[in-house]
Amino acid sequence: MNAMMSCARPYKALVLLGLCAALAAPSFAGRRNAPGVSADGALQWARRSIDGNGSIAQVDQPTLDGGPSYRFVVPDDGVSYRAELAAAAMPWGHYRYQFAVFVPQDWRPNPQATIVAQWHGYKLDSGRDTNPPISLAIEGDHWRLMVNRLASPDQVEKKEFSLPPLQTGVWHRFDVRIHWSRSGQGGLVALTHDGENWVSYEGANNYDQKNPPYFKIGIYHPQWNPRKDVPHATGGAPIVVYAAGVAVTRSDR
Repeated sequence: MNAMMSCARPYKALVLLGLCAALAAPSFAGRRNAPGVSADGALQWARRSIDGNGSIAQVDQPTLDGGPSYRFVVPDDGVSYRAELAAAAMPWGHYRYQFAVFVPQDWRPNPQATIVAQWHGYKLDSGRDTNPPISLAIEGDHWRLMVNRLASPDQVEKKEFSLPPLQTGVWHRFDVRIHWSRSGQGGLVALTHDGENWVSYEGANNYDQKNPPYFKIGIYHPQWNPRKDVPHATGGAPIVVYAAGVAVTRSDR
């Protein structure tokens, strides 16, 4: 079993995400009777999200540990800003997310963040839209992790963590452990990149809503969303990233 698919104790396998089957037969495969997994061991993707003219496709290259990957593309056409796979929300708890992201060598650094993985929440009680409680992004020539929490019923506090410089043409392996905070109970976010510890955060890590955040992977470039009305020149190179080797597990505690 490769490093991306291994789970150290006390973690038990909850779901393994086969990206190679995500479009033809979207599912998680995991042990039966686990929370969020049906009796036949499958958990369906909630949706494939493409806003604009982006695309998601299985490809043979680049390969991760001999297996296929998925290519996510968002063109710079003035209307496109998202190409993501979204999983259904799982119960509150303590989870481990392992995945790899490949950024091609012709990547053009952009000071605006491109989110490649996120744990997405919901609108606040006031109806206000929110940023993802937790997101992993490329910003300029570095990786960045952002954690958002609710400071008051309609006020969000942000905490940003700088990660290592971006290298193109290689796979970046991430291991993210999240214990979701609840009202009156602290949470945890710990991140390693290629086996090196970069983030160990304790505290609130979401908006304390009825349902826990759900996981998404791919491309979300919020500044290209036409509804945000952020002026920018169009017609440049598309945003392209690859993902593979995604594993999600839930701990015993």
